Amino acid sequence: MSMYFQTRPTHHSIEIQYLFYLSRILFEKSKMMQLKEINVDEIYKRDKLLKKEEVVNVMKWVEFQSHLPNLSVSVYTCQCLIWMQNTSISHVLNLSRKQMFPSVRVLVLVGEKLCTALFLHSCYYNNELAKTTIDIHHTVKTLCPDIFGNRSPRDPQVKLTIDSFFCSPLPQLTDDGTLVILAKVLDVNPGNFIFPVILKCFDMITLFHMHQNGPPNGVIIVFDMEGITFSHFLRVSVVVMKKFLYYLQEGMPIRLKGLHFCNVVSFIDKLIAMMKPFLKEEILRVLGLHIGMDTVYELISKNIFPQDYGGSAESIEILHEKVKARINDNEEFFKYQESQVVDESKRPGKPMNVSDIFGMEGTFKRLEVD
Repeated sequence: MSMYFQTRPTHHSIEIQYLFYLSRILFEKSKMMQLKEINVDEIYKRDKLLKKEEVVNVMKWVEFQSHLPNLSVSVYTCQCLIWMQNTSISHVLNLSRKQMFPSVRVLVLVGEKLCTALFLHSCYYNNELAKTTIDIHHTVKTLCPDIFGNRSPRDPQVKLTIDSFFCSPLPQLTDDGTLVILAKVLDVNPGNFIFPVILKCFDMITLFHMHQNGPPNGVIIVFDMEGITFSHFLRVSVVVMKKFLYYLQEGMPIRLKGLHFCNVVSFIDKLIAMMKPFLKEEILRVLGLHIGMDTVYELISKNIFPQDYGGSAESIEILHEKVKARINDNEEFFKYQESQVVDESKRPGKPMNVSDIFGMEGTFKRLEVD
């Protein structure tokens, strides 16, 4: 984490003392945090096509979008100021756009613009597309709190879902550097299948992994349908499905390269019929349905999968416990994510609402980025 101060030629000794005090608190807080974000320099070394100057350019653009949250504010800063000033994260984020004191402005950069690097990478280094994706990401999360709000691991529904649903990035990448995310129900009781919260937990786990490990070349999602019944299907909302698939394709900072359902159930045609209107043509081309696992292994090496599938990765039980520990140990990271919302009253032009994005008749409309 890097920090710099912007100052004007005035003398306020109290403010300077406060800033030194803040920097010391930031350092101590950073040592206490469980999350070890990847250094963006490591990402630059891995990916020669990702240019630091382009990341900086996008970051500067975000700074001038008054409706967007400030991606350069650190969770450490937020927690320090909350502790010192008894204020809210959202208020701290607003302070980052203003002069916190008459003479001094503090900017704390998260892992050298890691968030922006993730978006730019996911958009194949297209500067303008990255801007659009950043806007969509935060706008959808703000307007769809039923899916993306309340990310605390201590929330009863989140805790229940983390316990009863397995979702884990697999440790080994494919030969071309693609990350495989495996998901399946562990508790087959339909009453514990809370569809919006499952999608929320998928988002939490995936974005946390990206912050720890950096962006992979692509992402393939494999959903094992073993244990899924028609009672589970009846708990799937088409409205929630529509919102999330839009976010997955247009606003999530990943390169989605495959979506596979294995051990498919007899009513898979109904699920696909629900999803199909909301999937782009390029995603439909990489959508796979598999009766068992053999045809999956023709696309993805069996060796990558957990021992339960005959692979060399740790068992589902062990992977699940590790995911639960990472989620539970990093509540502040998820609180920070939850605070990253859009202020529609400050958006240039007309404020956005749900119907502006998804349309009244079920057709998507793209966000316009100024």
